[in-house]
Amino acid sequence: MLREENSYNAFEDVINALKESINCSLPCQVEAVNGNYVDVRMIRNDDIEDIIISNVPIKREETARAYIFLGIKQGDRGTLTFYDRSIEDYMIGDENYNYDTRTHSIQDRSFSLGFVPDPEAFVYPENTDIEIGLKDGSAKITVSGGNITISGGNINITGSSVSLGSNTTIDGKVFLEHTHSNGNQGSPTGGVI
Repeated sequence: MLREENSYNAFEDVINALKESINCSLPCQVEAVNGNYVDVRMIRNDDIEDIIISNVPIKREETARAYIFLGIKQGDRGTLTFYDRSIEDYMIGDENYNYDTRTHSIQDRSFSLGFVPDPEAFVYPENTDIEIGLKDGSAKITVSGGNITISGGNINITGSSVSLGSNTTIDGKVFLEHTHSNGNQGSPTGGVI
């Protein structure tokens, strides 16, 4: 009986060691930004110390035709994803089989923005189709029911109305405060200084 118990414990130890060596994904926090790469602190939530992983490629919202850019800063949160196979050649544009048998390696990873803990998370609008904005409310683009609203700073566009705040500078030209709405050419004092 003792022999069976010892072999079972050894087998369980091997299984646990295998599980600990397979990387899938973990939450993380940005420590530094280096162009299209970040240094991140992996948040393991176990007894192993969190470590910094350097030069992690950023997985951005991008297609062959378009992109959405969100500026990443130190302290931002996200997810660190580890790939099933080596992505070393893929990252330089080579998609051919490279005979690399590396799997779920800490070297084959990318960073995606988001996955913020609830106490830090933004409360998102519920009655809007699309909204892009700064969390402090200083600038926002909203698409809802076919209407587009742009607000923030000295320029506000709502429906068919465009308003410029006092002494708004665009491309080096200063514009006086005025509003255009439904064919209105602006207030008599409107214009370029």
